[in-house]
Amino acid sequence: MSLIFPDTCRECGGKCCLQPHIMEKEYNRMTRILGVARILGHRPVRLKPGWWKFLKGCPALGPDGCRLEPADRPMTCQIYPFEALQYKDQKWRVLLDVALCPHWALWGAFYQEAVQTFKTCMERPE
Repeated sequence: MSLIFPDTCRECGGKCCLQPHIMEKEYNRMTRILGVARILGHRPVRLKPGWWKFLKGCPALGPDGCRLEPADRPMTCQIYPFEALQYKDQKWRVLLDVALCPHWALWGAFYQEAVQTFKTCMERPE
């Protein structure tokens, strides 16, 4: 989705890339593509089984934007500024992040696309 408004995302400077939460399979894919040294340099922390977070920003973020091809980006990146949150009832909800994304109003029309991308990424094998 960010490819629809690339200049809008570039203007922001990568606020959504500060501490991304990613699935284990995405962590493994990023490690294969970017290398172990780059991944470890961004201080990955396991949040809970199957989920990771980087404490020093996303290792894929470079001076010209994301170093990963769109299909290789974590689900959280593919659907941003929407976020998938799992509630105590174990159900997932896709919400628009109006706190961090300065251009969130532009993205409102893409809610259904974000939900479909979330579902596809959750079902994608490693």
